[in-house]
Amino acid sequence: MDYTWLREFYLCAHGIEPRLMRKYVFDHSTPNDMVDVGIAFHTQAQVDACRYGKQCGQFIMTKRSKYEARDFPRGAMVRTEPLHKDTLLHAKAMVAQVGVEQDKGWVYVGSHNCTRAAWGTLYKDELPYFNNYEFGVLLSGVQFKKVGGGKGVRAVWKESALELPFQVVWRPYYREDVPYFGTF
Repeated sequence: MDYTWLREFYLCAHGIEPRLMRKYVFDHSTPNDMVDVGIAFHTQAQVDACRYGKQCGQFIMTKRSKYEARDFPRGAMVRTEPLHKDTLLHAKAMVAQVGVEQDKGWVYVGSHNCTRAAWGTLYKDELPYFNNYEFGVLLSGVQFKKVGGGKGVRAVWKESALELPFQVVWRPYYREDVPYFGTF
C-alpha cells in the first residue's frame, strides 16, 4: 500500500474513473494531498491493554517491513477506538463521509483486508485488476448525525441507527504509536 494506490482507490470510491483523472491528478498534486483516507488499525499499546492479552491480536497484525517502507502512507494511520473497552476489532469497515458538513456518505463492512490484492489496482492498460475476491455489504445513502454536543457521530441508514463496533470520529496515530506487528 502506498499513496499512489490510495489516491486511485479514493477516486474510485467517489465514483471517478481513475484512468480518466490519472494524468491531471498526478500532474497537479503531491503524493498525499488527494487522499482523505484514514486507515484505522489498532496500536501495539491497544493489544497490550486488551483484556485477553496478546491472543487478541494474533490474527490482526501487519508486517513491520510494510509499515516501515519508504512509501507506506503512515500519515493516513488513525486510531480505531472500539466501543467495548479493552477489546480489539477484526471487522473490516470503511466509512465515507462526504459533503461540506460531512453529513452524508456510505458504509462498507466486509472481509476485505486493506491490500491491493483485495481491492484491486490499475495496470498498464489502466483497467482494474483483481486477484482476490471477498464478500462485503455496501450501505449507500447513510446520514451522519452529530451526537453528544458534537463530540460524537452516529451513522443512520434508512432511519435506523447503524450500530458500528467503533467510534466514527477518527484520531491520527500519536507520535509514539505503531501498529501491532505480532509474529508471522
